Amino acid sequence: MIKKPSRTEFRNVLGHFKHMYFYELHRREQMEKRSQFLIPVIAGLLAAIFFLTSHVSGEMSVTFALLLFFSLAFIGGTMYWTGLYLWPRPYQTIHSSEKLKDIFLEENKETPYHFEEALLDQYAEATDYNQQINDRRNKALSMSTKFLALTVLSVSLLTLYQILKIVIYS
Repeated sequence: MIKKPSRTEFRNVLGHFKHMYFYELHRREQMEKRSQFLIPVIAGLLAAIFFLTSHVSGEMSVTFALLLFFSLAFIGGTMYWTGLYLWPRPYQTIHSSEKLKDIFLEENKETPYHFEEALLDQYAEATDYNQQINDRRNKALSMSTKFLALTVLSVSLLTLYQILKIVIYS
């Protein structure tokens, strides 16, 4: 037979879920801070690719074409994963103070334990939902950062190739 938790045990569990709920909201803010650099860097890399390709005279060499292909493929991957990260996903929140007061007054007709149970359910449900969203967004941000590193590498090689070509042929 499962015994009903004591009020102290219940409050400890409620405190844990409350902490987890706010942790997931904090985690979302941390990801937002980490992602601030993505759009300007992507724009800069696209500008660099455009600049490098606009100064190609005559036929394009196989090496240049391959480097350009990889640069465009990697920046495409970066934009795809960044788009998945930035795609709006609603986060679950707990009820407002007024709504919680109404629930408490309604539930308190029976026992305060039911109100705490309802609050625990809200925290647990919102935390689980927000954690799943944060996990998906974190994966997309991580993949975007990996593709961004590959893009920087390929654009750097493309730039180096163009510089060497200018130095050798001048």
